Amino acid sequence: MSEERNIQVKDEILSILENNKEFYGNVIVQGAIVKEKDVWKNIVTKIVPLYKNEKNIPAKTLDYGDFVMLEDIISVKDLAKKLEQLITEEKFTIKGHTLQRDDSIYFEKERPVESGNELFNVGWSADWYTVRINERSRTHIPSEPLLTLKNPLFPDARHAIKSWIGLDLLGHDGLIGKIIILLPNYRAKIKSVKINSKQLDLEIETKEMDLKDLLGKVWCEGEEGEETQEDFSFDQLQKTISLEYTPKDVYVYLLSKSRDEVIDYWPRLSRRFPPKIKMDMTTDEILELIKGWENQEVEFKEEGVEANKLAKELIAFANTNGGIILIGIDDECVIKGITVPKKFEEKIRNIAKNNCNPLIQLETKEYTVDNKKIMAIFVPQGRHRPYQRNDGKFFVRRGSTTGPADPTEVKELTKNI
Repeated sequence: MSEERNIQVKDEILSILENNKEFYGNVIVQGAIVKEKDVWKNIVTKIVPLYKNEKNIPAKTLDYGDFVMLEDIISVKDLAKKLEQLITEEKFTIKGHTLQRDDSIYFEKERPVESGNELFNVGWSADWYTVRINERSRTHIPSEPLLTLKNPLFPDARHAIKSWIGLDLLGHDGLIGKIIILLPNYRAKIKSVKINSKQLDLEIETKEMDLKDLLGKVWCEGEEGEETQEDFSFDQLQKTISLEYTPKDVYVYLLSKSRDEVIDYWPRLSRRFPPKIKMDMTTDEILELIKGWENQEVEFKEEGVEANKLAKELIAFANTNGGIILIGIDDECVIKGITVPKKFEEKIRNIAKNNCNPLIQLETKEYTVDNKKIMAIFVPQGRHRPYQRNDGKFFVRRGSTTGPADPTEVKELTKNI
């Protein structure tokens, strides 16, 4: 029965590769492997077909002796052969390294991931499959520092994997021992959804689809139980959905009319903010927060704040109970303002993506207070705790200050994912 299931899932992967061949180019394979008793075992491997016009980067290898991180660029046909080999020979080879399985190989179809997925950061919706070739409990992950003359320093293998492959095994250890296959749908995607007072602002991106073939569907619910269901078409890449309330829960789907299939989706369940904090705050309410000084829920930063310092505050709020960061206010509650709000908003989103792991979902809103522009960053309690900075540090909010999380706190955050 296991063999039949494996063949069925493998054939489904091959079918998607065939159906998407018009826009798939080469395939990038990234693997972290470890040598145990003279055989190589898989810690984690990620496989993603690239878009046809995407420039191939030179494949690299970081060799630390018994721990190696490999990158290879192969064709779609080569990927198909490797999947067949997994079925017929129960082995997988990456860049000349044949990986030893523990027990039976197990193919599994996972739920599709949306373009904004925080775990894999593919950037497009993707069909997701896994092949387990090693058991999590029987896979050794080196915990000592990694250092050679030619290769960069990492404190341990988990940090190296996070930097190299982009996978956080600390918060997602269920990926250990698996080959992860992500098959992006490069036809179209939901680029952004901004929740504003009484409206949704949508932006999409297309590569392989005509706008006329796209159908959008939205469902919203408000704090008082208000509900909206709406279908809409696109005549341009932006769309505004007007509402009679500020939505609490939102689902947006993008479908193909001709193919009758889901292209992408964007879910946003209730964002947990402290009682005083809400997305539709007025200027007067913001001013009251400023007068109330910094506290468990409120942090002030000036425009020149360094990326790592802002990341520290974002992580602390996401790891604790959420809150608001007001940019353009100094520690003495003096409103200094910011010069170019749009540019600073882009900086904030880049910090949330590049300096925080997983990516922190947040909302920003511009206010004019005392004739000066300030930026409010609304940070909900995170759904994928614990969050950490790109240097591996965890932070939590304690009263009006932010500090490092101790090992016990990190463990508790992991339990509460």
